[in-house]
Amino acid sequence: MKVNISADFRYGTNNNDEFKDLPYLNEEQRQFFTLFVESVANDKPLIGKNKTSWQDNQGKNIPETEFYQQHHFWHYHSGPYKTGETPECYTYNLEWNIKGLTSSAIIHYQKLSEQDITLLAYSPKHIPFPKIQDSNNPLLDRV
Repeated sequence: MKVNISADFRYGTNNNDEFKDLPYLNEEQRQFFTLFVESVANDKPLIGKNKTSWQDNQGKNIPETEFYQQHHFWHYHSGPYKTGETPECYTYNLEWNIKGLTSSAIIHYQKLSEQDITLLAYSPKHIPFPKIQDSNNPLLDRV
């Protein structure tokens, strides 16, 4: 699978609990991020939960649902995970996996095709998805 990194994420200036751009990841965050990229690029299974970013709001009249669905936004729970946890099942080829391990940190990405993704952002603390009107939502400008 081809893994692209959005230039806005690669060189961005976000550095808070909601969004942290690549230059500001600490060592642990960088390790989990790198593991994700290498695993996806080499078709290795992942232990984290992986799902569409509109799933929880589907059927509700919320602007984010349509925007995230239209642009094929997904997110992966990248770790760290609770000590001693084992996944109920693994994520293969970035398929939908609600039974993977959860973490506070997630990687936001856009699924361009079954073989091509673009990494958009990193959230150290998975707060419910940012609203369209949130001024600090970089996802809006990265598609």
